[in-house]
Amino acid sequence: MPNLPLLLQIFLSFIKIDILCFGGAYAAVPVVQQQVVEVKGWMTTSEFMDLLAIDELTPGPIVVNCATFVGNKLAGVPGGIVATMGCVLPTALIALALVRLYLRYRDAQVMEDALTGIKSVVAALLLTAALTFVTSVIVVSGQVDLIALAVAAVAFVLMRTRRFDTIAIIIGSGVFTLILYTVVI
Repeated sequence: MPNLPLLLQIFLSFIKIDILCFGGAYAAVPVVQQQVVEVKGWMTTSEFMDLLAIDELTPGPIVVNCATFVGNKLAGVPGGIVATMGCVLPTALIALALVRLYLRYRDAQVMEDALTGIKSVVAALLLTAALTFVTSVIVVSGQVDLIALAVAAVAFVLMRTRRFDTIAIIIGSGVFTLILYTVVI
């Protein structure tokens, strides 16, 4: 029998997360992390970072996948379903309303001004998420992991200067570090 109070708590938590998340998937990551790790204590930071790494290999929006994974961890398949629904429902309703508003007022200066402010905050959210993630991957037990740093630097350069497929870089990096850590080190 599913734990109905837990399912309701998961559903309401992801509705809250979804309502607070502006600017797309990566801007939402710090909001999800705060709720799941710091507020609810459903996962450790390490577990959350592992979830994000796995999430990158999964098709679909990162926040929806996070919700599904967290819900499933907490309450099995029913938890995954209610977390996903909580994460999707508010966005769908808000998006329907906003697209109508945007189409009506897209040429208005007030719309451009509002979007400038929103995009600035989204940039700050993305930077915060990136710094948190980089720090947790590169600094392990107070020490800089030089291999992780090198892999991150090479991946960054490949993505910024070449037209490499992101999935190929992720899989290649995983295979490379797996071999390096298990065979060489």
